[in-house]
Formats: sequence, C-alpha cells, structure tokens
Amino acid sequence: MGKLIADLKVWERRMRLREYFFEENEDKENCQNEYSKFKKSSNFTPSPGRERWLDEYVQTIKDEILSRLSRKFKINITTEEEKAMRELLYDESIVIRPSDKSSGVVIMNTEDYRLEVEKELNNNDTYKATDKDLTQKNENKVKKLVENLCKREIIDMKNIYYREEHALEKYKQIRNCTRKIIRFNGKHFLQTEGTAIGSHLGMNYACTYLGQWEENLFQNKSEFVAQYKFTVLLMPNGPLKITGLPFEAELYESEKSVKDPELKAIKAMSASRKTAKKNKKKAGKSVDAEIGGREANED
Repeated sequence: MGKLIADLKVWERRMRLREYFFEENEDKENCQNEYSKFKKSSNFTPSPGRERWLDEYVQTIKDEILSRLSRKFKINITTEEEKAMRELLYDESIVIRPSDKSSGVVIMNTEDYRLEVEKELNNNDTYKATDKDLTQKNENKVKKLVENLCKREIIDMKNIYYREEHALEKYKQIRNCTRKIIRFNGKHFLQTEGTAIGSHLGMNYACTYLGQWEENLFQNKSEFVAQYKFTVLLMPNGPLKITGLPFEAELYESEKSVKDPELKAIKAMSASRKTAKKNKKKAGKSVDAEIGGREANED
C-alpha cells in the first residue's frame, strides 16, 4: 500500500511538471540544460490549482486506484492450507528462494544450500576469501578517485554529491555499493571477476571494451568482412582460414581487392549459391505462370 501511494505521488509530480513547463517547451525545444548524471536532483513540485482539468484528472485516477484496494477479497485457500504455508515459510530446515532464470521457486534443504554456496565460494576463481570486511577500504578508494577527477576538472565539485536518500532507498543504495563484498556464514568474500548480478557496470564494461576494439579495427583498412547468418567475423589482420561452411557466407569487399586464393574460392562459392537461388526462384515463378495459363485456357 505504501509503495503504491509513493508511486502515485511520483506520477502526479511528473504530470504537474509537464504542465508547469509546457509553455516554456512550446517556444524552445531544448530548454533543459545539458544533462549530467552527477547533478543533484531537484525536489520541486508545482502546487495544485494551476490547471483545473489536470487537478480533476489526477484526483480521479488516484481515487479509482485506491478504491479498488479497499475492496475485500475472499481468500481462495483453506485454513489448513494457509497454516501449512506459514509453517513452510518459518521452517529453518529448508531454504525457499526464487530461481535465477524463470519465475519458479526453488526449495532446498538448508544444509545442502549451505554446502553448495561454500563449494561455489571456495572452488571458484571468481571469489576470494578475506580476513575482514573491505567495504570501508573500497569506499576510500572511490573517494580518492572522485577527488582526483575534481582536481583534473573532469567533474564539477558541486555535482559530486548525490542527493541524500532516506529509509529504504538509502538502505538499497548501500546494498548496491557493497554488493561486491559478500558475507556468508560469518566470512567475507571479495568478487574478483565480473560484476554483481543486476549491476549496470557489466553493460558499461562490455560497451567500453567493444567500442575500443571496434575503433582500433576500423582505423586499419581490413581486406574484407565475412558475414554469417548467426556470426559476424571481422578480420583486421591476415586471411580467414575456414575449414567448413555451416552457413552461407557473404563477402563484402573493401577498397582493396581480395588476393588470397582461399578467400577467392569462398567468394566464388557464395556467388554461385546466390545464382543458384535466383535461378530456382525464376524457375518456380515460370512454373506457376505456366500452370496459371493452363487453368485459364481450360476455363
């Protein structure tokens, strides 16, 4: 209930902001300053009473949604079933967790669950056991990095402070910052490879790496690009060595001509397959036309 009311307040604020800045946006499209992810967010909310129709619309939507919550619904399980579910929920001998890849539920014995987690943490290069909690040490590194960026004038000093979160929002923010440090069964583990599940850093790392790789690739004029149905092979240096052709290859020549004999053979094979497909389509169309002509003559 509280989460729904908070979402409704956010939606109402968004609607009132659109109405408040509508005239300004009408004369000037880009009225907002350059966006900065380090900029402190504004808490300004226009007061009701500016636009009567907007006030009625917002109030109608809120009343309609909240009125549905006040309705009483009949429980579709028996008392015995509800009691059994509560016993399962508070049973310490089992662990109930949502599955990673679907909407299912996983139920395991607590001891088996503990052994599996310890096996993953101890026999995996991704995690490293530590003697103490390294959260404070990592936090100091981040502060030092931010100060260095400010000295180099990469970011502005007034924009390095995020808005203060409250209650559960602040708790979630702390969890997101410390998720690389894992605490299990009284021990601390450091994640040394990859990123935490759900973190945006994984996507940023991948885009940064592939962007740099692609930039270096296209600085040099590659001889060709071989494109497959499910795979794209980019060869900046040297010829392509293919032992088999699971899919039909299409070669796109650059300014340089293809000189390697193996590449010429692949290109000729691709061209012959295309020609065969075109001839097959033409033959099919001619047969259909001939059949259609016969049917017309018979009529």
